[in-house]
Amino acid sequence: MVYAKFPEIKGKSLNKLPITIPNDFTRKLNIVILPCSRVNKLILERWASFMDTLISDISFLDYYQINIFNKKLKVLRRYLEARARRNILNRNLEKVIHIYQELAVLKKTLNLKDHQSIYIFLINNKGDILWRTEGKYDLEKAQLLKQKIIEHMSEF
Repeated sequence: MVYAKFPEIKGKSLNKLPITIPNDFTRKLNIVILPCSRVNKLILERWASFMDTLISDISFLDYYQINIFNKKLKVLRRYLEARARRNILNRNLEKVIHIYQELAVLKKTLNLKDHQSIYIFLINNKGDILWRTEGKYDLEKAQLLKQKIIEHMSEF
């Protein structure tokens, strides 16, 4: 089942490479972690740690973290990205993407209702959203995500 199309988002990874999501996906399935502005860092790290484990076990899966900032903050880009580089431990900087655009448009497009939550999307390389959840990491959500990945394995 396809929920919707993930919108095209252009930005730069923290290692300064341009990327367009979902066009630049290199794997068949991709997970996008989308933390809203006030999400707790521990919640984000739990999800990211789980994603690291998943992609090490599944060759056709990758994940990205997209941090979205209001485009007015683009003047602070160097500061924000340098700070993020220092705070990210044991993760590939090319997986973390900073986007500077109007938040309202993206929140409406993706139906993001809680500005203090974290959203997880399973997306194929065509940009179809195959599954989504929000909030803290827990075993039930992790199992549902694994189940969805297994369901789509037959497509490859």
